[in-house]
Amino acid sequence: MPKRERGYAMIAAIVGVAAFGFIAFQLIAQDRGVLAEVRGESEQAKLIAACNAGLYMAIHGLADPDPTQRWGIDGRPRTGSFNGIALNVTVEDERGKIPLNGIIEEEARQLFQMAGATGTQLDTLTDSFEDWQDVDNTARPAGAEAPYYAPFGYKPRNAGFHTIGELRMIKGMTDDIYSRVAPASTVFFGESGGFSEQTSQVLALEVLGEEARRQRRDADLADQGELCRAHAHRARRGARERRLYETQRHHRADRQRRGPVLVQVSGLRARGTSPFEARLRLAPQGDVPTLAVASC
Repeated sequence: MPKRERGYAMIAAIVGVAAFGFIAFQLIAQDRGVLAEVRGESEQAKLIAACNAGLYMAIHGLADPDPTQRWGIDGRPRTGSFNGIALNVTVEDERGKIPLNGIIEEEARQLFQMAGATGTQLDTLTDSFEDWQDVDNTARPAGAEAPYYAPFGYKPRNAGFHTIGELRMIKGMTDDIYSRVAPASTVFFGESGGFSEQTSQVLALEVLGEEARRQRRDADLADQGELCRAHAHRARRGARERRLYETQRHHRADRQRRGPVLVQVSGLRARGTSPFEARLRLAPQGDVPTLAVASC
């Protein structure tokens, strides 16, 4: 074979080897991508399984027929593990929180004040809270309506809150205030009774507890010069309330089971990676809690 032809054959061989090498590299890279995707899906499946394990652990505890073993709804954390994943499960009574769609303006102001708002910020939060829910488009003196929110790409609902997260969107809200208000608030209060002081969040108790309500009533009545008559009325009402309390005290545990509760599950693998958090609400149906909303 002439030298020139041998040179062409060598170039062709080099090009062929390079082409095969490139193809092999692409196949290996593709395989690695597939393997990474499979590992990711497998990891996600394990976390979802752990999440569901925590949720159903809570359901089983809430529905335990043995009163001594039945889980309380006081927010006390319970720990466990599933397939190497540490679980932390809490159950909170929604009736021990502040129903955002069921409080009056005075209570909303008290809520933000107890969370740390003062001065003009307190006025802004209170007025904006009311403006977010009312049906008109006229802003209160320190509040806000659609024109204020337009640059942010949303507008007030002009109806009740659908999620706690909407609180973060109102004018005047800060991360600090929201972090205090959100855990003590709910939009799932239900129709299973009034506010429960026995299972309440601290902030909710300060706003809606009987002592807080009494202090506000006394302040209002004092301003109107009617405090003496109110004390007399309260004394007469006290005997009736004590009798009612004794009647209801024996049924308190049963009432707690019938209200909506919030189940929160968080998990972390032993290696310290891939954390997750899930929130689930159980709605009452007879004496057995049933799944209302879940996400893992």
